[in-house]
Amino acid sequence: MTGSPQRSDDDVRVRAARLLDLDPDLGLLLSPSAAEEARRHAVVPAFELASGPLDVRALVARGLHPFGTLVADGLLVRDVVLGQTVASELLGPGDVVALDSDDPALVPMTVRWAVAEQATIALLDDRLLPALRAWPELGRALLQRSMQRAARVEAQRAISQLARVEDRLVALFGMLADRFARMTPAGLVISVSLTHAMLGRLVGARRPTVSLALKALAEDGSVVRREDGSWLLSVRALEAIASATEEAGPTRAEAALVILPAEPAAAPHGVSATEIVHLGDRIAAMREAAVAMMARSEMAAERARHLRSRALAARTSRPAS
Repeated sequence: MTGSPQRSDDDVRVRAARLLDLDPDLGLLLSPSAAEEARRHAVVPAFELASGPLDVRALVARGLHPFGTLVADGLLVRDVVLGQTVASELLGPGDVVALDSDDPALVPMTVRWAVAEQATIALLDDRLLPALRAWPELGRALLQRSMQRAARVEAQRAISQLARVEDRLVALFGMLADRFARMTPAGLVISVSLTHAMLGRLVGARRPTVSLALKALAEDGSVVRREDGSWLLSVRALEAIASATEEAGPTRAEAALVILPAEPAAAPHGVSATEIVHLGDRIAAMREAAVAMMARSEMAAERARHLRSRALAARTSRPAS
């Protein structure tokens, strides 16, 4: 998956396409007649993309208040860059991705996209809203796709926490096999050509460590790279990961990893929790002011006693006339 120079707008082909032609499964919740009606009306801009870096902002600028993208075919890579670390995600057919926010964040992360294999993506924008209002099932299907992607992101995050890089790679290939594999007598063939560096970005490991782990996995037949660049995953290796997951149970120590705040006192009827907090702050400030006032009063009283003592001493030491 080597990159190419940044493409210009002239290199991107855009056409009007029917959403249900790009992804017929989105209409499975509709009756056949409703699906045909929705097919005619749900029209989106579709972009034909060649391999190389992808400027998503340039595509967004050609939409009408776009709110997401749908990958119709091909393979894309979405990178999140933080410092010197890059975490990657593979996006394939059927993935629905919300557009990245431009709002500033405390953690300065950069998101970049690339097309790994020639792809077609649809831009979901305001032109789709009338169809979503007429057939809410379309919106439900898009939401389900977005939730499925979120579940895969959570799984990838869990994979990156496994102690052994060998286990991370087996689990990652198992996750990829759900979408990109075919079953053969030898095992699961995953038809996605991934470099060692890209695998490292997907599992949270350095390339040299990934290379050593792949060598060990190839020696025992768990994961083998084929001559055409695809990967052969042993079902036995997946079963070992599944057995370890089933045996692992929650520990008492895990319950102490997060300190939860104390439950707030119930607010009186008609008083919001925010008002209760502000009232507590005011009471604390008044208490501090009262303590400071008492301290000043004590100091003033002490000075008065000192002055009276000095005056009395001066009168008693004065000679009689």
